[in-house]
Amino acid sequence: MAKVQIFTDSIIQSELINPKLHKRVYELLGRYIAMDKNNVISNAGGFQTPPIKCNYILDVLSEKAGALINENYSLKKKNNYKSKCSMDK
Repeated sequence: MAKVQIFTDSIIQSELINPKLHKRVYELLGRYIAMDKNNVISNAGGFQTPPIKCNYILDVLSEKAGALINENYSLKKKNNYKSKCSMDK
């Protein structure tokens, strides 16, 4: 993980390895593809789904984003984000 300075903005680069998250995302993508609920937005086959409202996915990504922000930036107030997801990670 590294913070890279680009002009006056920085980008945080990291990796999230979570097999349960990976499986859940693929399940949802497969479901949207089967229901034809997607928009093709590129000539390379990329597509966009409707908003995904899965608390597990949102919680895992929020927790990782919060940790990265805490690790890489000085915050005026202490941030102790705690997961509220009832599913195992």
